[in-house]
Amino acid sequence: MTTLIHSTLERLYRHHSATRVQHGLSGAEVWRLERYGERLFLKVSPQSNDPDPASSVRNEADKLRWMRNQSLPVPEVLDLFERDGFEWLLTRALEGRDAALSPLEPARMVRVLADALRMLHSAALENCPFDQRLNLKLEQARIRLEAGRVDPEDFDAENIGQDVQKLYKTLLERHPHREDLVFCHGDYCLPNVVLLESGALSGLVDVGRAGIADRYQDLALVTRSLEGHHNPRFHGLSGLLLEQYGVEQLEQDKLEYYRLLDEFF
Repeated sequence: MTTLIHSTLERLYRHHSATRVQHGLSGAEVWRLERYGERLFLKVSPQSNDPDPASSVRNEADKLRWMRNQSLPVPEVLDLFERDGFEWLLTRALEGRDAALSPLEPARMVRVLADALRMLHSAALENCPFDQRLNLKLEQARIRLEAGRVDPEDFDAENIGQDVQKLYKTLLERHPHREDLVFCHGDYCLPNVVLLESGALSGLVDVGRAGIADRYQDLALVTRSLEGHHNPRFHGLSGLLLEQYGVEQLEQDKLEYYRLLDEFF
């Protein structure tokens, strides 16, 4: 994959300096392109039948365009094309750096994360074409499981070593009775929130799983991100985020449910 992308970079973007972005967990390759102070990102994903919407940068481009039309702060799509069995998405870089790398004082940053999430969840759902409701997510998870696309070695510590089929059965058995639907990011974690040097929100990235879903889809993943071993300086601040966001009574079972669901993606 990298060799093919290198040759295409040479043909199409030979006047830019290109640096591969090594961090990130998606199946796509991401390259930072720079020229005369202009910063772009090129994201490349193989064309596939994976039902995970984040597996397709064409799908992500559709969401970026829709979100910008709703005045949500996301990167501008500059180009989208298919070549050599891959999808290629070129976007303009947001100013700032992702929250995981920001030097902002932790408690202040957590408040920014909560305010940004509340803003996102306030987006109007009328005419939103992106469905990520739970029944659809469960079907995506089932297809990925049967196709061998679920990696048990990448599970959270509490699920390592557990039978994947039994975990999926648990999802079916514990299906929440009610969904509190909002427009969700789908993978709301520290690296996907970009902040300016001042600490203000610059924008959101990696929105391939965005769509109408229960707000706990995002609350579960952002609190897990704060509690994870990659971000020790935020430990103990999940409660502050939930308070700032406006959660009056935490539904712990939903929080755990959506974290388990994420193991299948």
